[in-house]
Amino acid sequence: MDPITRRTIVKKIFTTVTTRPAEILAILQADYNTTICSKTLRRDLIALNLTGYVLGDVVTAIQEQLQGTGSCLGYRSMQRRLHLSYKINVPSELVRRALRVIDPVGVERRRHRRLQRRIYYTPGPLYLCHADGYDKIKRFGFAIYGMIDGYSRYVQFLRVGKSNNDPKVIGGYFLDWVKKEKRLPKTIRLDAGTETGLLQAIQMGLRDPNGTMPAILIGKSVHNERIERYWGSLRIVLINEFMLMFAALEQSGFFVHKNILHMELLSLCFTELIQNNLNRAVDEHNTHRLRPNRGSVAPVGKPVLLYSSPPSQQTYNWSVAHHNLDDIEQLVVREQMSPFKMALLEMIRAYGFHYPPARMNDAVSLYLNVLPIASTVCRM
Repeated sequence: MDPITRRTIVKKIFTTVTTRPAEILAILQADYNTTICSKTLRRDLIALNLTGYVLGDVVTAIQEQLQGTGSCLGYRSMQRRLHLSYKINVPSELVRRALRVIDPVGVERRRHRRLQRRIYYTPGPLYLCHADGYDKIKRFGFAIYGMIDGYSRYVQFLRVGKSNNDPKVIGGYFLDWVKKEKRLPKTIRLDAGTETGLLQAIQMGLRDPNGTMPAILIGKSVHNERIERYWGSLRIVLINEFMLMFAALEQSGFFVHKNILHMELLSLCFTELIQNNLNRAVDEHNTHRLRPNRGSVAPVGKPVLLYSSPPSQQTYNWSVAHHNLDDIEQLVVREQMSPFKMALLEMIRAYGFHYPPARMNDAVSLYLNVLPIASTVCRM
């Protein structure tokens, strides 16, 4: 492999998977059949300008994140966000000290949060996956559904829409993931409910019925451990900021739950922003390092490596092949923009407002600016 190609691959691994030299060397050898020494890797990183940082840039990036959803992050999560969003590779100790100076109140608030962890075991990736819906901001029109691998804690997908109770919508989420991955989990753990009926049918219809484990496990929500644990983390790093913002709009009288205009306009202004933040939260979670816990038998490391490289963990991938999906496609639906929402979008563009908003403050400003105009039009 020529040096230019090798450095391109090294940059991709460094910015999206891991920054540790030993792990980069292992991925190069396993996935690209390329063996180099640590000194060569060091020279490549220097040539790519991936070894240093400017302290002023670090402080500016942290301050910018503290103005939004980053105010919920601890120093390790903040380090991952700096790496993924700003391409700044900085030691976690420096981030910890910077947060104590820049945001001492937030540091003290996060120190008092404790989670009691459970003992959990599965033999390998895709042996058991957990799927569930998340309803904390559903009353504002944003229903979230996701799936996570039980072994590696790798989040396979998070989707936001108007409903997470429609079996055809949930089935569409799952079918999109199957098409992307080109494989099926051995077993999926679900809560009891009618919203997963089509998902169950797809999983049981495509998977080999002669397996030792059932294709679907149904039980209480409190036993769906992996995804319930992840919902707690998601609220801390992301959802809580949206909950506070929507509650403030409601308390100030700018949002009424039963008002169709308010619901549709809020959905139009925030759905894409929430989905983008969910995608970023997934990337940050899948590339963060899982630490060992006392009494736990779960593997440690980065979820993306545990999920994609099972031989290095003395296990193997338990996924099963799927069959033709053409006949299943007609059973699912994708959420479409309603005519009312399309009319609101045309109004936004006609008045020259920037759409879609890239940040929470932009989305709030868009909502507050369009609301009186749309209200006047609706009364005419």
